[in-house]
Amino acid sequence: MTMRSQRGVVLIFALWVISFLAVLALNLGYGIRQKMTFVKRIEARSQSNHIAQGGIKMAVALLFEDLQKNEFQYTAAAKAFRHNNRVRFEDIRVGEGASEVSYMAATDDYRLEKRYGVLDEEGKINVNYANKLVLQKIVGLALSLDEENAKKIAEAIVDWRQSGDSELKGFFSDDYYANLQFPYPKKSLPFELPDELMLIKGIDRAAFEALSSFVTVYGDGPVNINTASKAVLMALGLNEATAAKVMQARRGKDAIDNTLDDHLFYRTYDIAAEVQQYLKLEPDEVRAIDQLNLKGLLTVNSY
Repeated sequence: MTMRSQRGVVLIFALWVISFLAVLALNLGYGIRQKMTFVKRIEARSQSNHIAQGGIKMAVALLFEDLQKNEFQYTAAAKAFRHNNRVRFEDIRVGEGASEVSYMAATDDYRLEKRYGVLDEEGKINVNYANKLVLQKIVGLALSLDEENAKKIAEAIVDWRQSGDSELKGFFSDDYYANLQFPYPKKSLPFELPDELMLIKGIDRAAFEALSSFVTVYGDGPVNINTASKAVLMALGLNEATAAKVMQARRGKDAIDNTLDDHLFYRTYDIAAEVQQYLKLEPDEVRAIDQLNLKGLLTVNSY
């Protein structure tokens, strides 16, 4: 009986050890699988990043090649190549993967549509230079806001970039930002990145994404008449009918932007005269276009 008891104890102990080792092996296996999955995700993310970076570098190379070819000027061929080029920008092969370079272009009815190529930032309103009225107009058009709400956001944008304390419509901006759940100070300096707009009172991510095709922080202020959208021209001061005529003249016979028959403006003071080669402008429309030029709000190239 003693021998049998000892054997039983040994057997139970052995089974316990085997069970313990099995559980330990399962835990180790689960942990290793988690680590392997994590490592694979890191590798996949790293690979995706390399593919994206490769796409960016290829796009930069294509752009620089085209700039040199066109002597750093806009031509119809240059516009089509840079801003509407599905063949060269949709499927950029990098190693075992591929990336695309695309952007959301503003249509005449203020919607956004995807296009392949690069977007000209100087075809937008620069929030570091634009006055309150221009900002109010572009915010209202891009976000479909009434005049009062668009004015509040425009004032908040100007207040953010201005130094010193200021009061906006019954609230002190410094107090507003300081009393948020996660507070931060008003910058009192120019915008450095477009994403900063999401720090502004009244602009959330959805509003920012809607605005991003119309406003920028890059460039020195003047808007490129050859790449500006209808909404941008209206924000600068043209009425809808005049802006539509400029767009129609710019697009040429096919009425499509960024194609080989586009009309290019090469001198800002000739814009009104060149539009009249395609469409009749009323005297007040000519004056409105000339006023934009006199105020230094337009340019014909981008840098």
